Amino acid sequence: YVRRPAAAGDLHAVAERLGLALAVAPWADAQQGMVSGLVVSTVPAGVSDDLRHAVPVLPGTLLDVVYDPWPTVLAAQWAVRSGTVVSGYDLLVHQAVRQVELMTGHLVPVVVLRGALPAT
Repeated sequence: YVRRPAAAGDLHAVAERLGLALAVAPWADAQQGMVSGLVVSTVPAGVSDDLRHAVPVLPGTLLDVVYDPWPTVLAAQWAVRSGTVVSGYDLLVHQAVRQVELMTGHLVPVVVLRGALPAT
C-alpha cells in the first residue's frame, strides 16, 4: 500500500530480482492489509493513525519504523489487541551495529547500543 504509486516503480525490479510477486495498492486501501501476519509500516509519524480502526481482533506482528513519537497511534492500538509490536528503535539499533562495524572494524553488541536508547 503506497501513498504515491509512482514511487513504487523501483520495487517491481527489486521484487523480480528476488523472485517475489509484488502487488501495489493505493494507500486508501491500506486497512485491508492489517490482517496480514506481518505488517510493516514505513510511513512518517501520524500517517498511519487512521489505521488504528482496522487493527484486527487478533493481530499478527507490526514493525513500525517510527521511533519518535513512540508508541505511534497504530502501535498502541496493536498492543491493546495483544499483537506483537516491534519499534523503529530495534531497526535503528541493528543499523547502528553494522555502521559501527563498517566504520571502526569492531563489533559492538546489540545490547550495548540498545542500552543507549529510551525504554520502549
